[in-house]
Amino acid sequence: MNLLRNSKAERTTGKKVKIDAEYYSNLQCKEYLLEAVAKVVVDESDDASKVTRIAAILQIQIPPEFEEG
Repeated sequence: MNLLRNSKAERTTGKKVKIDAEYYSNLQCKEYLLEAVAKVVVDESDDASKVTRIAAILQIQIPPEFEEG
């Protein structure tokens, strides 16, 4: 009984899949950012501090009209 089902020759000459590492890395970064922002959104702090924390995660500057209000 062959538990591996494929011979060594079949395993070494199998189909190869090309992976776009840059695209995959970008997806991982986006997933990380979504998780980080989601954690802030569900936090029970006030909205102003949420906006400040999300801006820090996204590394963006908050426009002055939002900082005052």
